[in-house]
Amino acid sequence: TVYTGADTSWSATNKPVGTYYYRVRATNCAGNSSWSNTRSTIVSPPGWITIASQNFEGAFPGDWIVGDNNGSNYGEYYWGKRTCRPYAGSYSGWVVGGGAQGAALSCGSNYPHNADGWMIYGPFSLADVARAELRFKLWLYTELENDYVFYGASVDGEHFHGYAISGNTQGWVDKSLDLANVPTLGNLLGRSQVWVALGFASNGSTAYAEGGYVDDVVLRQCYRECPVGSSVSASGSGQIREVPLVVTLPGEQTLFAPTVGPQPFASPLSAPEQ
Repeated sequence: TVYTGADTSWSATNKPVGTYYYRVRATNCAGNSSWSNTRSTIVSPPGWITIASQNFEGAFPGDWIVGDNNGSNYGEYYWGKRTCRPYAGSYSGWVVGGGAQGAALSCGSNYPHNADGWMIYGPFSLADVARAELRFKLWLYTELENDYVFYGASVDGEHFHGYAISGNTQGWVDKSLDLANVPTLGNLLGRSQVWVALGFASNGSTAYAEGGYVDDVVLRQCYRECPVGSSVSASGSGQIREVPLVVTLPGEQTLFAPTVGPQPFASPLSAPEQ
């Protein structure tokens, strides 16, 4: 028994992280009632908690799914762990550095035409969280408004909503996606199944050297006492264009399966506490 007294309420404060179970009964001059059904409450840890991270220094892809959504129609190119241009350490993720043909590319090579590579994590739960976000470092050099890196989120593993960014960042910049404010989807906090994705797409004409890299990818959530910080993505000093975008991928079981015949590329950048 943690409390006996005349009050009709009792507060449990400063409890360590864990799950607690309670039941109550009433007492008056006539005697005691039966015990209530047991109820539970969870005391969650304060601050940011990492759901998943990828700095490309260890095993890759690990828990991430990587693949070429064009199959082998234009060669196989998707995200790969490479030493070409790390932000920190010895490795970063090159947008076309993986796959049968991508792994054979030498550092500094032009990215291929009609690339459609993806790097996806999920599903994971955001039930009961107060904040959640995807953060990463980005280096970008693509044809403005035609070839882009995409970052976004989904609630079904098929339709991803986020942003497409193209152009030249002129170095590494910080990017983030607030999962309480995803384009079109809005607030994903409280959802039991969420996915996040990084993608790269190019069209069939101009291709530049390298395309893009990401590093220090962190997916994190916070239940309470979340440190206040800027969630605004830094744009750097280069010439870039960033627009909201929705991308539809095949269902989870057929993701990255070879497509039937060439698929023409159409640039979406011209389309509109607990």
